[in-house]
Amino acid sequence: MTKRILKPLVARPPRRTRPQHPVPRPYLPGLPRSNGELVDVNEQGGLPASMTSTTGDLDRFITGLFDGSLLRPAQATELFTVPRGTDNKPLPYANDSNCNTGPTKGTACYSVGLMSVPLPDGSILWGKTGSDPGYRSGVFASRDLNRRAVYALGTSSTDDQGAPAIGLRLALAAFGK
Repeated sequence: MTKRILKPLVARPPRRTRPQHPVPRPYLPGLPRSNGELVDVNEQGGLPASMTSTTGDLDRFITGLFDGSLLRPAQATELFTVPRGTDNKPLPYANDSNCNTGPTKGTACYSVGLMSVPLPDGSILWGKTGSDPGYRSGVFASRDLNRRAVYALGTSSTDDQGAPAIGLRLALAAFGK
């Protein structure tokens, strides 16, 4: 990871200690060793190989993916290709929780690593969301990088599902209805 991603992006190595701002400060009840009190998720530790990224880190990463700094051309082509049938149309998507917007609703929207999101004006954003207990994040951009959005939020429970309301409001404000 250091050789193929962090060095080309001139990014900081993974943080092994409690992260410094600007990262979300999520507090969750009932985590181990918390006696039911609200606990800063950052205090809980995590996997030894885990990383904490800022929105700036996420923006540098998606920029590097899209501008050719991290991938060879054949890999980049794969990154922006959704599965298609013999008729060259995107394959059906079996789960209705994703790939359910725009003119291709109900068809594949994931490539080998990114999700495509059609916008009302016909343009496409590519990106990824992620979550951990107490966190939700997302990074999306147009292929030419003229449109980019990155968010990282602290959540208030371990059972939050889907995109947080504020993430959706930010996307609508940035990219239109």
